[in-house]
Amino acid sequence: MHYQRANYFAGNVGIGINPAEEPLHIHSAAGQGLKIAATNKTNIRKLHVASGDYGFLKLGGSNGDTILRGGDNHNSIFPGNLNVGGGLYVTNVPYGDHKNAQWKSSTGQFYHDNSSAKTKENIISMEDDFEKILTVEPKTYTRPNHPNRWEIGYIAEEFNEIGLNKLVYYDEQGLPEAINYRKISMYLVEVIKDMAHKSSNYEQRINQLELQLNQLVSDD
Repeated sequence: MHYQRANYFAGNVGIGINPAEEPLHIHSAAGQGLKIAATNKTNIRKLHVASGDYGFLKLGGSNGDTILRGGDNHNSIFPGNLNVGGGLYVTNVPYGDHKNAQWKSSTGQFYHDNSSAKTKENIISMEDDFEKILTVEPKTYTRPNHPNRWEIGYIAEEFNEIGLNKLVYYDEQGLPEAINYRKISMYLVEVIKDMAHKSSNYEQRINQLELQLNQLVSDD
């Protein structure tokens, strides 16, 4: 059947089924379905129900196929970028000791941080007043619309005010937005190293004073 002009059907149209239950009702065997393709083009559109009775939508493209599969234990494939304008909700996240994900609000992209020198440039020793971290105060608070859910943490504005800028994430307007909790340990390590160095010096001075005191006692 071939049409070269516009056509109108008042009722339902069935392909492989009669009567049709929907405006366009295609009934085919497993692994078959609807295919839309342009002449001499590699881009295709396929929609069918595969074996195992799950939905399957394939959008072909020159950079790879986008494949959407419905049902349990089936993976969907996106060779390009996936932009989510609304909320992103994920269930059944597995456990594991893996890399932490980070989100950049200005671009909406996810990243992961690593520690290899292979992906770093201009590496120099960090300098800062690390003892400032000892002046921050933990807070307890609730979120808007959740008055009964209490949380604990620090306040980004307070970190910014005392000069802990390297531990603060800023928004597109340059205002404090979040705290880099993972990097706080770097400041604490430097404080502990300084305390250990001072403790070693004190121990040496005490030993010297004990020797001097013992010498005075023996002279008497």
